[in-house]
Amino acid sequence: MIGEEMTFEELKEQAKNLSLTPGVYLMKDREGYVIYVGKSKHLKNRVSSYFGSLKHVPILTNLINLYMITTQ
Repeated sequence: MIGEEMTFEELKEQAKNLSLTPGVYLMKDREGYVIYVGKSKHLKNRVSSYFGSLKHVPILTNLINLYMITTQ
């Protein structure tokens, strides 16, 4: 999915299918700039939480791609 623009529904589905492993996630905008970097003990739970809350709308309006790096 590198460099590919994804719809909101595709991003939501990607988040839903993540594993429960720890890791780092990067959110990118249309120009390829990283607009947010986060870390989590459970990637699936954390990244999915963005798609169920109105408080994250400002980030989601610019989001077109997610990148995950799993850690141990």
